Amino acid sequence: MNAEVTRESLPNILLVDDDEVLRERLATAIRSRGYEVRTAGSSDEALREVAKDSPEMAVLDLRMPGGSGIDLMRELKRQDPATRVLMLTGYGSIATAVEAVREATGGFGADVCIEAVGHPAVLEQAFYARDLAGTVVQVGVPTPDMRFPDIPMLEFFGRGGALKPSWYGDCLPTRDFPLLVDLHLQGRLPLDAFVSETIDPTGIEDAFHKMERGEVLRSVVLMDDAAAAAADAAAVEAVTPGEPGAP
Repeated sequence: MNAEVTRESLPNILLVDDDEVLRERLATAIRSRGYEVRTAGSSDEALREVAKDSPEMAVLDLRMPGGSGIDLMRELKRQDPATRVLMLTGYGSIATAVEAVREATGGFGADVCIEAVGHPAVLEQAFYARDLAGTVVQVGVPTPDMRFPDIPMLEFFGRGGALKPSWYGDCLPTRDFPLLVDLHLQGRLPLDAFVSETIDPTGIEDAFHKMERGEVLRSVVLMDDAAAAAADAAAVEAVTPGEPGAP
C-alpha cells in the first residue's frame, strides 16, 4: 500500500468564518498541510465561491451575520449532496450541535459520534446527535471531578445503540487490523489520508521534532529486511551490559 499523500488526493476546502483573523489563521494552518483552501467571510460570499466551483469539503462557522452556518450547509447540500461539512462555533449549545448533525444526515443523526473533548456537555451532544441505533464512543479524557451528563434513563433506554469509552483506542490488533485493512481495500477507509509522510528508520528522530513543531500529524516508518536487521542491531548495542534486556 502506498501511504504517500499527494496534493491531488486531498479534498479542496471552502472555509467560511466572519472573524477575519481566525479565518486567515485557520486557512494558513490547513494550507500548510497541503490542502487547497478558499475563504469567505459571509454566507453570500461563500455562495459566490461555490458558484465558481463546488468544494469537496466546507468548514463553516455556525453563527455569522446574514445567515447561519446551518442555513449555508443546507444550501451547499442542496447544490452538491457530496460536499462534506465541518461546523465550527464558539457559541455551541446542545440544541444547535444536534441540529447541525441532523441537518447533515438527512434528519437521522450520525451512525457514530466520537466525543474527543472529555466533557459532559459534549458527551450529551454526541448522545443526542446519533441515530437511534447509533454508537457514541468517548475518547476524550475527563477530569476526576466530572460527572456523567444528566440524561433521563428513559432516553437512554429508548434510543438503543451503544455508548462506550475507548481507553487509548482499546485496540486488539488481531481483531482490528484485518478489519481496517479490509475497509481500506473496499475504499471505505482512506488510511493514506492519516499519513503525513513515510520515512526510513534513520528519520525517526527528525520525525518526532516535526511533530513537536506541528509540521506533520503522523509519520510512518517503512522498513525493508536490511533496515529491520540494522534497527535490531542498533537496539542491542544501545543496551548496557547488566541492564534488563542485555545479552
